Amino acid sequence: MLDDIILFLDLYNSRNFSVTASALKMEASTLSRHIKNLEEKLGKQLIIRTSKTFEVTDFGNYIYNQFKHLPDFIDYTLARYNNIIQMDEIQGSVNLACGEEIAEKVITPRLPEFFAKYPNISLNISCVNNITKWPSEPIDIVLSPVYIKGNNLINRFVRTEYVQLFSSSDYAIKYGIPQKIEELKNHKIIGMVDDKLQPVDFVTIYNLNSKKEHLIDLRHNFLNINSSIQQYRIGNSLDYIFCTYKSIISSELKSGSVIPILPEWSFYDLNYHIVTNKKTSKEEDIVIDFLYQCLRLNY
Repeated sequence: MLDDIILFLDLYNSRNFSVTASALKMEASTLSRHIKNLEEKLGKQLIIRTSKTFEVTDFGNYIYNQFKHLPDFIDYTLARYNNIIQMDEIQGSVNLACGEEIAEKVITPRLPEFFAKYPNISLNISCVNNITKWPSEPIDIVLSPVYIKGNNLINRFVRTEYVQLFSSSDYAIKYGIPQKIEELKNHKIIGMVDDKLQPVDFVTIYNLNSKKEHLIDLRHNFLNINSSIQQYRIGNSLDYIFCTYKSIISSELKSGSVIPILPEWSFYDLNYHIVTNKKTSKEEDIVIDFLYQCLRLNY
């Protein structure tokens, strides 16, 4: 009966036995026999047949409206089944290296969705801050803030992040916010720590529009941190202006609990790349697409 109902749906849409039969590559008499057989099973007439007109009965209209989405449902069901079969075939382990802040604030919130879609992929995340070269450990994918050189590597640029100044909304209410770059000296700012784990005495900040530079004196700072996410956490809780980038605090910016300070100024850029070997597995390609989605949706 199901096949006959689908034939009736096709006939209903074309309103012509010959046209429908031709499209289905069958004889018009065969199509007519199927429709008559369906009517006998349903116990009511679907079509009033005359030599000059094609008229659908009220019952025929009712049956059409009840079953008109049946072909789409069948296609969806088959596609879903094929997708399940394909998902079962996708299985393996992928080793990813990225910064702690990206892992926590950008990737982790979307992991439930990833594992719901790819339950047979094991994702091993190593948190390594400031990755500037390909790790010696067995890593499949690196999410790096810089371009990593290597003859066998592919760097896929994702986005540019700007390390800028922010504060909590509470800080802004208590102390106000600087309107000019020169006013920063009147505020508590968390300083930076260099690669040798020494506090940075002076740091240059530049205007994103004019490219004008300004030197900030941090020699009298009592608090210096080399982690963007810890800058946010500590600055937010201790009433400091802190520096980080938007991906880490995107939800806080949307809620208004964190506000930008002098948003036209930036300390430096982070040009994020997804880096892999030239030859990647199907599972690695899936994780690469997932990382693209994470970073772009969080923008």
